[in-house]
Amino acid sequence: MVIRSADHLVSNFRLLSICFSVVHGSITVMLLYATSLLPSGCGSYGNGLFYITSVVSSLTLSLPAVMLLGRKGCLLTGLGLYSTYVGLFTLALLFRKNGEEGCNNTSSYLFWLACLLAGSGAGLLWTAQGSFFGQTTALLSHQGGVQEQSSSLAGTFAFIYLAGEFLLKAAYSAIEAVVPSVGYTCLTAVLFAACLLALGAAFSLDPLSEDQTARKSEVFQTTADKIWETASLMGSPLIWLLAPLNLAFGFGSAYLNGIFNEFIASIEVGTDLLGAFGALTVLVAALSSQAYGDLGKRFGNGVAMALGSLAMLAMAIFGSTWCIGWGYWIAVVYIVWGLGRGCYESTNRAVVVNAYLLEDREAAFANFTFQQCMAASIAYFLNSPTLSLNGTAVFAAAAPLTYLLAKRWFPEDVQMLDEESEKMNLLARSPARQVS
Repeated sequence: MVIRSADHLVSNFRLLSICFSVVHGSITVMLLYATSLLPSGCGSYGNGLFYITSVVSSLTLSLPAVMLLGRKGCLLTGLGLYSTYVGLFTLALLFRKNGEEGCNNTSSYLFWLACLLAGSGAGLLWTAQGSFFGQTTALLSHQGGVQEQSSSLAGTFAFIYLAGEFLLKAAYSAIEAVVPSVGYTCLTAVLFAACLLALGAAFSLDPLSEDQTARKSEVFQTTADKIWETASLMGSPLIWLLAPLNLAFGFGSAYLNGIFNEFIASIEVGTDLLGAFGALTVLVAALSSQAYGDLGKRFGNGVAMALGSLAMLAMAIFGSTWCIGWGYWIAVVYIVWGLGRGCYESTNRAVVVNAYLLEDREAAFANFTFQQCMAASIAYFLNSPTLSLNGTAVFAAAAPLTYLLAKRWFPEDVQMLDEESEKMNLLARSPARQVS
């Protein structure tokens, strides 16, 4: 039996969060600039491909990958595919020709390939992160209740990875503005190097389990069962009662990064400031995620979710006015969306730990990814402000109410059941060794 100290578990989770932050933050920078740096229309199509592929990955690839590779191997594969995206984006910029129109060109094909690979990695990456999150919570649960531990870890993860995204977006935008001679291609190449460093650091992570991977024959025998396990949760009232916040975030993020930036913000303040406003959203989300974690520990996740949902609803209301004549006051829209995103990235993930037993959490995280990506892909491809705003508003308003209804399906004593499950897992593990 491996005895892991609390300090080791927390440090391991922080390292995971930092590696995740660097790679994920680099992806978000590319998604932000894709529509402006690549030929017209090609960036939007690529973003849609990214989300569609993420849906497929979350449903069909993520759990088999965890079984075959283990949570660490699955995480490394996801980080590798994300890093490849940044590398291919760099090549797309190298092959880009000034004044090039249409999508029948090398740069567009490279970007679309990058989006397909990154979308495939998204399901693996988020499911592996959820597996690390759930296992770390279970191992720490003897030092406090599951809700307290999950809220604290969720706040820590959200703060680190959102802070990394903010710093990368702000630095990318600032360097290009101050030293334009550097160029977007060189800046993107630097991000690619940072991703490779983060990928290398992730190899030192503790997988938190000594015998977690399965033999290939076992994987092939049980892959269908695991896929069915993920799909079967769709027939459960609980997964859909917890869905509204995922759906609101999917519709809202696609609206803000697409229609709002292109047709409202660029007119009110100019395209040069879009990166700065995007960084503002991330900063607010990073700071508020810790506050949501504290609220969850003190008053329960329902209170934190209600506040986050209210912020998403406010964004939809502001967006429906088209913000004509707002000028720099459109920063308010990005701020309230940051408050909503902070809740999504922290409280919404902690809810999974409270709502599902240890053996069901990976499937639940895969479903959460599916719900958010499906909503975003619909919004990107249909490109309808009415659909996106109404979807955001309706689901945000419903989220706190459906959460209260969902609590009737929560296990009565998640901590005790987690401990029993962990004891059963320990019986099959190798002889004891101390990890500090």
